[in-house]
Amino acid sequence: MLVTGNFKDFISNNDTQIVETGRHAIHSTPTHILHIAHPEKMMNWLRVGEIPDTN
Repeated sequence: MLVTGNFKDFISNNDTQIVETGRHAIHSTPTHILHIAHPEKMMNWLRVGEIPDTN
């Protein structure tokens, strides 16, 4: 999980799926999956106890 307010700098067109524009994306490589989240999105997940699975 990468939490950043600078969301757009971590988006790669080829390897990133946008889940929610400017709030949540999933970056995939052959060996890893990385969720990229805006801080407010992450705070909400923590508050409700529903953090996305990275598998």
